[in-house]
Amino acid sequence: MSFFSKKACTLRFSVITYFLLTAHGFQKPQSINAGMAELADAYGSGPYGSNTMRVQVSFPAGTKSASRNRSAFSVRMRNSADKPYRQRGLQHMVLYFIRHGETSWNVEGKMQGQTDIPLNENGIRLAEETAEGMKEIPFDLCITSPLSRARQTAEIVLGSRKVPIIEDARIEELSFGNWEGIGCRPENYAVPTPIEEFQKFYTEPFAFVPGEGGETILQLCKRTKEFWDEVTAKPEYEDKTILIATHGCALRAILHNIYEDKEDFWHGFVPVNCAVSVVEVKDGNAKLVGDDRIYYNAKEVVNHFNVKKMFEE
Repeated sequence: MSFFSKKACTLRFSVITYFLLTAHGFQKPQSINAGMAELADAYGSGPYGSNTMRVQVSFPAGTKSASRNRSAFSVRMRNSADKPYRQRGLQHMVLYFIRHGETSWNVEGKMQGQTDIPLNENGIRLAEETAEGMKEIPFDLCITSPLSRARQTAEIVLGSRKVPIIEDARIEELSFGNWEGIGCRPENYAVPTPIEEFQKFYTEPFAFVPGEGGETILQLCKRTKEFWDEVTAKPEYEDKTILIATHGCALRAILHNIYEDKEDFWHGFVPVNCAVSVVEVKDGNAKLVGDDRIYYNAKEVVNHFNVKKMFEE
């Protein structure tokens, strides 16, 4: 068969496949607002096989995140457990970063920072469903923030695995200083600074000024980079699969080391509870291979910090 004949056959096959998929209801992913938990279309894409969904979050016009127009997170259906990377025969470091489950302060719209708030009942359930999706991953080690909501999440995900758990204060959440425990949503806003200044936490995070005794994003990036550099360069970890339990802002700061767009600190959005990102490290090179995945029903996704609403006039 000639080159042109092969190309024509491939084209015909692609057209036929397209119409078959369309007839069965497969469509391109849609956009949803950041505060909504609506599900986009089933969409078999990405490195994790066909049983995934992609959901897109829209940021307010004019923000740096708005220009990305990127898919917010890939969602694996909760009845499908992850296959561990070790089954592929890969012998290098694999890091699973997870944000903690839901807390009462998430629900109430209060700034948590380094205040030690445990998981609520729903947060425990989300962690349990995440654990089910990750049950086949052979973790060798766990590193967690000392804050109870992160450690609880890690322990639930690990289940009966007998692996060392190391606490590391460098991956604690950003400190908001004396603003912690204060309402920060439009309906309960009580932060002692104009809302326009507080909004910089989302729109211009590197210019955000926290409450007295708090940290800047740059300070957070510095301490999490020390953690990142140490873990990814440690010889004894080079063939290990490691679970790392942390927090939303801290997670973004850690992965800022490998995100391509250095100006978009939030990588498009604030990660939801129990979102998981996966990084492979081989020969000193780190690669993001799993981006903000969740293992519970996508219709249950809640963005507790409704970024879009914060900017509505």
